[in-house]
Amino acid sequence: MSSPLGFKPTLNVISAICGNFWVESHGSPSIYENLDVIPPADMTNNYVYGGYGLGQWTNKNGTLTRRTQLIQWLDAHNYSWADGEAQLEYLISENYWHNNVGSYLSLTDFLSSSSTNTTDLAYQYMRNWEGVRSFEETRKTYANKAYNYIDSHYDDPNITIWAKGNRWLSESEWKNNCVLIARWFWDDQTPPAPPDPPTPVIEISPEMLMAILTKRRHSFLK
Repeated sequence: MSSPLGFKPTLNVISAICGNFWVESHGSPSIYENLDVIPPADMTNNYVYGGYGLGQWTNKNGTLTRRTQLIQWLDAHNYSWADGEAQLEYLISENYWHNNVGSYLSLTDFLSSSSTNTTDLAYQYMRNWEGVRSFEETRKTYANKAYNYIDSHYDDPNITIWAKGNRWLSESEWKNNCVLIARWFWDDQTPPAPPDPPTPVIEISPEMLMAILTKRRHSFLK
């Protein structure tokens, strides 16, 4: 299975999505919200609360039916509900973009972004696809973690199988799945080029900068 997109999203964009997935599901495609397994017969009930899958597609009050639509699409295409790549394919097919916060007008617009600001991209995805304003800093932090891990492990031959289950995955398992998500978006193990986006800059506080300069000055005086 490969991405139906006609282009490769940048590492920054993919990492922003992965950072959000950490908060929503720890990257498990088969996790239920609060680990509360809803009987299969109820999975298409528009009035059942709770999310499912990588992005925690959720129904609410019969007015929001994203989980219903996810399950119906997976069934119609003969995919397992727990298939991570199938969920990514549905993510593109759904093309959901809720709030139109910021400059991106659709999911496709977001996926084709050339921005190298990973933390801003994580924020945009949180507001527009997830439709929430929660755990913002955690999403940004894990977006940068995803960036650095994918950048150094995208061709790791030991990463081949999705970690999954109705449980919170460990950070190492989430990172494993981040690599698989990137490979799916890129259709193979080759990142988009050129350019390969730069590694996120580590922000240095004024206090830390002063400590570094003081240490260098003392070293010079020696």
